Amino acid sequence: MTMEECFRKAEGIKAGRVFLAAGGESLTYGEFLDRSARLARAWSDAGLKQGDRVVLATRDDASCVVFFLALIRAWLTAVIMDPHSPAPEARNLLKAASARGIVLDQELK
Repeated sequence: MTMEECFRKAEGIKAGRVFLAAGGESLTYGEFLDRSARLARAWSDAGLKQGDRVVLATRDDASCVVFFLALIRAWLTAVIMDPHSPAPEARNLLKAASARGIVLDQELK
């Protein structure tokens, strides 16, 4: 069974049940699947391809989990970066990652 098939099976069984609760936010399986599918399509439409690296620098909350699982769903490679890293460390990670994309929390810009 592929990961996508697992996601769809979970949606059929548990669409209205809570999938994730974190940081004061709660998502059902259906909401998670919709969000992650939209993100995966947007990354594909932007030209990202299977195996491309995407830096994920977000707060530790529900959106971080959605972004991470959406990257996996899109067959992209998540490179996790602490959004509070000192600038030299962040530059080194970004350079080493050779990422084709970055997900940055709006509140951290």
